Amino acid sequence: MFLLKRLFAVAGLVIIAGCGSSSGGNQNAVVLGTWIQATIAQDGSSTLRCPANLVVGGAIVDSCGTNDTIVFNANGTFTQTVIAGSSSGTYNASGNTLTLTYTIKNGVTQNPALIRVAHFTVTNATLSVRPLTNGSNFETGETLTFGPAVTPL
Repeated sequence: MFLLKRLFAVAGLVIIAGCGSSSGGNQNAVVLGTWIQATIAQDGSSTLRCPANLVVGGAIVDSCGTNDTIVFNANGTFTQTVIAGSSSGTYNASGNTLTLTYTIKNGVTQNPALIRVAHFTVTNATLSVRPLTNGSNFETGETLTFGPAVTPL
């Protein structure tokens, strides 16, 4: 899923502390930092805490691991680390829409770039993402949540 089919390497710099997204304008600063996936859910099913397999109609349609992370950098780039591998590209958060443009997906260069769009909110230091386009790591009907990643001292 968007999740991101799951997220990114824990880098240790988190600049999110209870921010709320608002409607309109560039919101990149709202998502800035390192996020670790906490849950996965599909419409009409229970929310599962990661690690988990999301099963629909008897088939695993998505999964999340214990260390799936996504890092949003100040320069508009992101990296994502999930069970399937690492991905990277650029992102834009505007209003409540998050657009990820993958140039590398699970280690494979994307030409043309793979674009995924999702609705997002940040409330009480939780990033919630609901994909608006289908595709690997982003499926409509799914909701993913992420919390700020912390690096152990």
